[in-house]
This record gives sequence, C-alpha cells and structure tokens, in this order.
Amino acid sequence: MKQLNTIKKQIFIVILFCKSLCLFGQQGNNWMSYLNPNTNIANITIPGSHDTGAYGEADLSRQQNLFPRSTYITQDLSFYEQLNKGIRFFDIRLKESDTHVPGDPIIVHGDIKFHTRFKRDVLGDVKRFFRENQKEALIMTIQSDQGSASKLANELNNIMNDPSYRDLFFTDNRFPKLQELKSKILLITRSLNNVAGINYSPVDNVTSVANTNPYIKVNNYYNLGTDSCLSWPFTNCDVNKDRKWGRVKELMEEADNNRYSNRLYLNAVNGYTSKKIAQIPTPIPDITDVSDYMNPRVINYMKKIDKSYGVLILDWVNTSLIEAIYKVNFDEWAFDTRAVLYQDSNFKGDAIRIKGDDAYLGSSGQNFNDKISSVKVISGYEYFGYENSNYSGKYVSLRGNVSYISGGLNDEISSMYWLSIPNAVHFYEDVNFTDDGSRPTSFTSGSYDDSLTNTSVGNDEISSLRIPPNWTVRMYRDANYSDGWIQFRAGSSGWYNISDITDHFSSWNDEVSSVKIWDYRYDGRGLNNSEVGEIEGEVIDKYGNTIAIGNTKRPKVCSDCNEISKSVSMYPNPVRFHKFDVVINTSINEKAELKIHNVLGELVYKQSLDLIEGMNRIPIDISDFRSKSKGVYVVEIESLKGVRLSKKLLIK
Repeated sequence: MKQLNTIKKQIFIVILFCKSLCLFGQQGNNWMSYLNPNTNIANITIPGSHDTGAYGEADLSRQQNLFPRSTYITQDLSFYEQLNKGIRFFDIRLKESDTHVPGDPIIVHGDIKFHTRFKRDVLGDVKRFFRENQKEALIMTIQSDQGSASKLANELNNIMNDPSYRDLFFTDNRFPKLQELKSKILLITRSLNNVAGINYSPVDNVTSVANTNPYIKVNNYYNLGTDSCLSWPFTNCDVNKDRKWGRVKELMEEADNNRYSNRLYLNAVNGYTSKKIAQIPTPIPDITDVSDYMNPRVINYMKKIDKSYGVLILDWVNTSLIEAIYKVNFDEWAFDTRAVLYQDSNFKGDAIRIKGDDAYLGSSGQNFNDKISSVKVISGYEYFGYENSNYSGKYVSLRGNVSYISGGLNDEISSMYWLSIPNAVHFYEDVNFTDDGSRPTSFTSGSYDDSLTNTSVGNDEISSLRIPPNWTVRMYRDANYSDGWIQFRAGSSGWYNISDITDHFSSWNDEVSSVKIWDYRYDGRGLNNSEVGEIEGEVIDKYGNTIAIGNTKRPKVCSDCNEISKSVSMYPNPVRFHKFDVVINTSINEKAELKIHNVLGELVYKQSLDLIEGMNRIPIDISDFRSKSKGVYVVEIESLKGVRLSKKLLIK
C-alpha cells in the first residue's frame, strides 16, 4: 500500500508538472489544441503566409528569367512545413487546370506559374497534416490570379463535391468556433463568385471593410513603390514602410479592442517596393525589401500576452516569426517565459513576456521603457531592473511576484538583466544586497577557502548575503577557516547585512576570507538556536533567524600589509563591450603589474602599473583579445614586493 501511494503521488506530481509546463515544449504543429475550443476562429491571433504557394520551381519567360527571385518568390517553406511550424492561414492564388493535370488548378503568383497543384500539393499536405494533428484548423483564401475565374470556380466546386475532399472544407457563410473546425479548412473566396463558403472583395492599397462582407476588415496596403523609390538611392522608401507599419499596428489594435465582435481582421504585413533595373523598361517589385523591414517589427510587437490581433499575413515566414505570433493567444506562463512585466501595479495593464536580457525595453514594438510598475519572475530566476539602457545606473532586484516596484524605480526601468538562481547562498559586495550593478556571487553547499578571491565579490569584500531557508553559513576572517567565525542559520528567509554585526573587536563588514556552507540547519559543536561559540561570542537574533559568533581572536598585526589593500574592484563585470576599469585602493605609492589569464592559464593581457596612494582607476581595453573567446578570465595584480591579488572577470 505504501508503494502504491508513492506511485500515485509521483503520477500526481507529473500531472501538475505537465499542466504548468507542457506548453513550454509544444511545437507549432499543435498550438491551436491548447486554446479554448469554444473560441471563435475570428477572435484568435493567427500567423498567415502571403502567396503561400509562391516557392520552389516556376515556369518563367525569357524576360522573367532576368528578374531576381525576390520579385516573385514569397516563401521558402512547403505547405506542409508551414503548417507544422504554426501557419494557420493560407493565401492561395490559382489558375484553372491545363491538359497535363486536368481538374487540378495550378498555383500562380501574378503571371508566373509554379510547378505545384491545388489538389495534389495544397490539399494533399493539408490532409496529411490534419491526420497527424486532429485538433488544428486552417483558414484558406482562394482567388483567381490568371486565366478564367469561372472555369476555376467550376473546378473548385467539383473538388469540394468530391468524396475525397468534401469533409475537408467548412463552407457555411459564418465564422465557427474551434470545436466545429477541427481538421477542417474554413474556405474564403476572394472576388470569386459561385463558390461555396465566405466571399469578400477587398479594396487594393487601403484599410477598409470588405465591400461584399461587413464581417471582414482588411488592411490591403501592399504597394509601397512611389516615384521617389524608382531609382537610386531609394531615399524615401523607408518612409512608406514606416507608414505601412503604422497601418498594420492600427488594425491589430482595432482587432484586439473588438476581440469578441466575431469580425475577421486580415492584416497584410506583406508588401513590395518598386526598383528600376537596367534593361527592364518598367520598375520591378522587391518583396524582401519590405519583409526584412516588417517581420522583425512584428516579432518585437508580439511580446504582449493574451491578445487578439487577427490574421497577420506575411512574406518569408520562419519559426521565430510564427511562434511570436501564435504565443500572443496564451496567458503569461504558457511558454518559456522567465518574467512578465506589467505597466500597472498589482499585475494589471498591458504586459509583455521576456525570457532573457533586454538591453533597452524601448526597442520592442510595445515600448515598455519607463513604463513598468509590477513584475512576476518565475521561480529559480532573479531579474535586475536598471534605470538606464545597457544595464547601467540605479537598479532593483526583482524576484517572485513584485506587485509594486519600489526603490524609486517605478515607471523608471529601461533594461532588464537576468540571473539563474540555483538553491545557493548569494554574497554581495555592498550592504542591502547590491553589488555595484554586477550579479551576486553564488555558492552551493561546501567549503570555500581561496574561492572568494576569484569571484565578482572577492576576498574581504562581502557586506551582505542571502541564504535559502534552513541553510547554514559559517564565515571566517582568514583563509583556511581561521581567526574567528560568524555563523548564520536561516529560518523561512535569510537576508543579512554583515555591517550590522560586530564582535568584541571590530565589525565583520569586508572581513570574510573563507566560508563553509551546509544545505541544512547545522548545529556545530554545542551550537543550538540560542547558544554561542565554544570559546566566546554572542548571539544576535534578527529577522527570526540565528546568528552566532565564536572562536574570536584579536586581529593579527602585519608590518607590511599596507603596500596594496585587499580592495580590488572591476566595473563593469561581466564585460559586455571592449572596455572596463580596474579600481585599486592602496595606502602608499607602489609599482605593480596587471595580468589577465584565460581559464587555461595563458597570458592574454599585460600592463605595468604605477599606483599612487588612494584610489587608482585603471582603464583596460581588451578588444584585441575579447573577440577570440568569451568566457571567464582571471585578473591578477602583483606588486614588486610579491603581494598578489586576483579577481574573476566574465566577458560576454
């Protein structure tokens, strides 16, 4: 029975784990299956491909062979690949069939014919995809781009009446719920009469309600070419692309503001500019000129959560672009999110997900610079919010659910910097758990003697620390766990300022040289919650935790300890660019040498120093070796009298 209960408990844990994390690993092939089946298809943010079939081989005329492929190719993924990556809107352009394959319309783009067919390739890939992913659905628009529209309409009706394809289409003149659309194509014909399904006729190059269907609104602004764009240096083309991006955003926001109206919003993110090329009398379209401009902006704009932006129709779709769009449908923790940033306190207002560093929150399409008031950070991570871009200026540490950002940084954060927090003790160089903008030094359970000199905190520089619940930390004044100790045992939380603590002789601030850590409540010899060290000491009870001081001795007198103090700092650390400063405090004028070694012990940088009494700031330019290898280095400073200090440097 005990074993059975254990198995039940393990199964329950797995269920809970999957419930919270299954979406982390899901792929684009089944994202619709995670949505509420009662959601109307028109109320979903859907990634779509423009001219879905304009990829692969095509029949080109002699003149068309002179064109760059960017004039007529819009995708590089097959129909099946697009579906598997998450595309759920197909824009299919057709011409009636020929005698080679009668009854199977040809995929075209304008006057260019491709080697793919509607039944064989489009519907063949869709049927295969639906067999593998039975809860997914697809919106498909069809229009006649060449030949006879009436002949094409007849062929389409024949296909939909064919028993092999009849059940594949949803042809009611309405927008259904997802549960009605499982493994089906919602068919929408564009300016194509006498075909079952929904029909609409958009107006070119404007944003408008479709002429023939008030339940469809279209941004169809795609031709960005103007007289000023027809020749080198194409100076005004970006102006038009920026205008187009403005129209795309306007329709997205309108769609979200009317998310329950059951109106379908079709937003053409695609477009082209016109270029004049020698030997070709008329300007030719450049598709990638627009997609290279628009697609990154879409990715940045998709950082919000739980939005209904309609269908975004794009050229040159890819995995990151598609994922960014469909993730908008889900709540805050649906994917690999490390933090959610909210514009209002108490986790309200617009929000965006982040899963890494963000050097400038104003660079995203949503512009969250100086607009964050509350934050949720997933367990196991810590974020540092900085008042300036590139992780500079005043900052605040953010862990767990922070309903209101204090420290004078509410609506003032411009960049975010993350730290993965193992179950470990975190040491800080300054009081109140700060570290001059760098991350804290973290140690798991174990004994650490000379390790402190190779961290961003350093020997004799610890001023505050944080301890996991029920862990124990004993810190010693000298190396080799000697010359007195101070012990911390955390209760439910363990936040300590060492500067608050003194023994019979002096403060412990900036006095720690070696450390022992236990991942449990270590009592030691004769130490209980209210007892002290064996020789002498005292107990200071703060924050509901226990601090004990024991084995205290008078500090040693050192006749030659004043050549170089043990205070060495580096700013910034980690180094993200090619320069940093080493700051050394010394009590006399002194010559020394600075060396930088990589993890293999190889010397990669060397500089002679003339130190003066007081603070010395030495600028270091590492551009000559940083590009060779990012990672951990050791900065070593050695005086002529043999005093050697070292500190770890991280180059990112």
